Amino acid sequence: MWDVVVFSESQDASAGFTAFAPVSDDVYATSGDDLYIKRSARYLIGAFAFGETVARARVVTPSMGSLEREVPIFRTFGNIRLVDLPHFRKPDLLEENEPLNFYIQNGAAEQDYGVVLLSSVPRLSKGNWDLVMRFTGSTTLTANAWTKVSLTPDITLPEGRYRIVGFIPISANGIVARIVPVEGARRPGFICARTEYDALSKSLDNWLADTGIVFTPRTVPKIEFLSAAADTSETVIMFLKRV
Repeated sequence: MWDVVVFSESQDASAGFTAFAPVSDDVYATSGDDLYIKRSARYLIGAFAFGETVARARVVTPSMGSLEREVPIFRTFGNIRLVDLPHFRKPDLLEENEPLNFYIQNGAAEQDYGVVLLSSVPRLSKGNWDLVMRFTGSTTLTANAWTKVSLTPDITLPEGRYRIVGFIPISANGIVARIVPVEGARRPGFICARTEYDALSKSLDNWLADTGIVFTPRTVPKIEFLSAAADTSETVIMFLKRV
């Protein structure tokens, strides 16, 4: 299983790299610009930066030494594909409790985002699904912070146990979203789509990976969204396997 964490701050234009802080997180220890690696999620399997004028970005930990990792940058949100990220193809094994920092260089004052995927395994597994379900939420999101959203299915799920083997989070200004399981401190998640058309008209590769999370119709997990604005309507399309 894996976790999605985010760094985000309003940044001034910079001629060189500037560290920026992780978003407050209820399952990761943070301090200033540091986010500390958990024993259960030591593989760096993905990282990217997003901002309208971002020019360069990198992630840094002490175990990397002088070999800081440059990460992809995106100025247009719809161009981001997880499967194209270098760390997705060649993960780095980090040290427990070491700090991870995200550095960015941009051309104008703006809110920038650094997204990092940390995993217990070097490769995410994909599985087949039995059904696709649409859920909706109506929570007002807090811009640039994690906001938990309760979900309502479009139709009543039949009784049983369901494993989430992928999901598409959709919100007008969403950056990423992650599952909040009823039990446990894992936060698997994916990049947001901005509209349902945007999600369903593209390859599903961005949103398919076995989260390991199982639920029943009475224990539908919440989803945490991180959005650039105070969106008031959320949609989640889940790919479910009966277990």
